[in-house]
Amino acid sequence: MKRIDALFDIERAIYGLSPGQRHAVRQERSLPLVTELERWMIETRDKLSRGHDLTKAFNYMQRNKVHHVYTSNVLDNCVRQVLQNGVALR
Repeated sequence: MKRIDALFDIERAIYGLSPGQRHAVRQERSLPLVTELERWMIETRDKLSRGHDLTKAFNYMQRNKVHHVYTSNVLDNCVRQVLQNGVALR
């Protein structure tokens, strides 16, 4: 959750900025975090069974990424799905 919280902290900080400003901040601050999150998800997923809730959530996120940038909706949906199933991301 800390990784995702960090991304949402950035999104809260750039709320109200112009699209160009938001893009620049995301490239500088969010992209490295997303890259690390993706690496962690793949490593973690590879240790789990195919039917595990986290495996399903990670696969969903991988299918819905766009040039290494996840939308807030994708993150929201994945986190909500995982938390509703009682699985903790740590």
